[in-house]
Amino acid sequence: MIGQRLSNRYDIRAELGRGGMGVVYRAHDPLLNREVAIKLIPPTLLSPETEQRFQREAQLVAQMDHPAVVPIFDFGKHDGSLFFVMPVVEGTNLRWFQREGALTLGEVIDIGIQVAEALEYSHSRGVFHRDIKPENIMVMRDDRTRLRVRIMDFGLARGATESRITKTGTIAGTLSYMSPEQVAASGVDHRSDIYSLGTVLYECLTGEPPFSGELQSILYRIVHEIPQPPRLLGADINEELEEVILSCIAKDPAKRPQHASEVAEALRRCQTRLHQSDLGKSVVMTKTLILPRVVLSPFIGREKEQAELQKRLNAAISGECQFVVVSGEPGVGKTRLLDEIENLAKARKLLVLHGRSIEQDGAFPYQGFCEAIQEYFRQNDTFSSPDNKIELSDVAPDLVLLFPMLTEISEIRGATMGDLKLAQTSGAPGGSQGPENRTQIFELLARTLTRLAAGNPLILFLEDLHAAEISIEALRYIVRRLGPTPTLIVGTYRTSEVDSRSHPLLRMLDSFRGDRRFSAIALEPFSPAEHRLFLETLIGGPKIADSLVEKLYEGTEGNPFFTKELVRSLLDSGGISKDQTGAWSLGAATDLSTADLPATIQQAVE
Repeated sequence: MIGQRLSNRYDIRAELGRGGMGVVYRAHDPLLNREVAIKLIPPTLLSPETEQRFQREAQLVAQMDHPAVVPIFDFGKHDGSLFFVMPVVEGTNLRWFQREGALTLGEVIDIGIQVAEALEYSHSRGVFHRDIKPENIMVMRDDRTRLRVRIMDFGLARGATESRITKTGTIAGTLSYMSPEQVAASGVDHRSDIYSLGTVLYECLTGEPPFSGELQSILYRIVHEIPQPPRLLGADINEELEEVILSCIAKDPAKRPQHASEVAEALRRCQTRLHQSDLGKSVVMTKTLILPRVVLSPFIGREKEQAELQKRLNAAISGECQFVVVSGEPGVGKTRLLDEIENLAKARKLLVLHGRSIEQDGAFPYQGFCEAIQEYFRQNDTFSSPDNKIELSDVAPDLVLLFPMLTEISEIRGATMGDLKLAQTSGAPGGSQGPENRTQIFELLARTLTRLAAGNPLILFLEDLHAAEISIEALRYIVRRLGPTPTLIVGTYRTSEVDSRSHPLLRMLDSFRGDRRFSAIALEPFSPAEHRLFLETLIGGPKIADSLVEKLYEGTEGNPFFTKELVRSLLDSGGISKDQTGAWSLGAATDLSTADLPATIQQAVE
């Protein structure tokens, strides 16, 4: 798209970002001589119904005029994609704003007031946002004093929330901000936005949203679990502010503030009653604020699998590329197993990079490799030293062509003066090019990884390979191309997502069968004995009533992650406690029947 003219009007100049709902570009509008942002939604995410809804809501948003609402200038179609034209918004989103510097308590309250006022304005005009989260809240300092807030993606968010449930390979981070009624797909109205705002404020003050984890865990906890009061998690706030936030995230919409204006008024009362010294206190965004509690992620079993990965790590360090694929159902412990190997690698001071596949019908080719490159430059901030500088001049021009967002990295931007080597095509890089050009891209990725490693061992984790498409071909090439290098590549995938033998991932794995450098690890749920040991480690002792053990195993099917989240929920709510014998059992007022638990892990997802 870079360099093209959209709808015979907008000159596309650069990519600003991308996500589950498409790509955002910076463009110039010569008609009005101004810079604009254009969000392009690919045809794969559209249907006649969604197109009509997007157009209807875009017309409503275009009529809105509020300082905290990012308007829509234009709307149209281009080669089957929908596009929305908006102003280029200055500042950074709340997620990054928090990471760049601690907010004060007064600023958190001020952000809440501004968002609530914008929501009241939009709700009064019949527009619900449906996807309030830190990434959609833009923040900037006005003359280095007061914060100014603007809310992105009005009119676009409904499709995002629906896509987030159906495209399970691309989700889970923003699920934490969905309301119980969104999870249940029943009766969603403006009060859902109030819930989401409450979760954002909760996270600003505690370091994490009320409920987090993997997909099946988040959905279950949002609907069933009572959130921990922020002050119990170490948030230094008074009861009044805590009550405002907890009322916003009540399970029942009828028990929340019924209008966003009520939230703004309540926050303003908190603001006026707090002393200036309290308003100026820093709010540190870190999970270390959480009070000590039972260990929630013990490493149980998996001795054979861990030994295999350690063996492969040692072989890679010795100078021969190793390729391992770990498969299993969601929550079975794939990432937890990789964490153990990563800890071992980092203890040896080895370079570890991560990437995750989110390809959708070719919309985001090679995304996992792009994330790994970006992570390398984020974690290496010492490149000003000549001794640490890596030579990128022969790969940087093509990297930027393949991944335009890499122009934001100064080391790559400064090395883009070389000649392009990728064959020029009419389509986007990585999309519809022929075999020759694909091989050039694969070689580019392989050479880039060797440059980043600089002759030292490299451990590359590529998760969610079930969501990969063209990256599968690239991975096959890269593993063989890096054969004589000290590289360990570990991929993960969900077995339920590749049940067809025609899936390109399974065909790729078949091509490595019999290769001594390749290993396939299949993780199964815990056995009853392993599950009991896991429970003992979670709860903090071996005395657990057999009936509780059996009920938890029956409800979780031995899935480690779901077991961990369910135990945390029961401990937090008092659903399990010690009986007169000192054994952990169901609380007197708790009837943990199978009807209270999802019948299967898949049901929790659905």
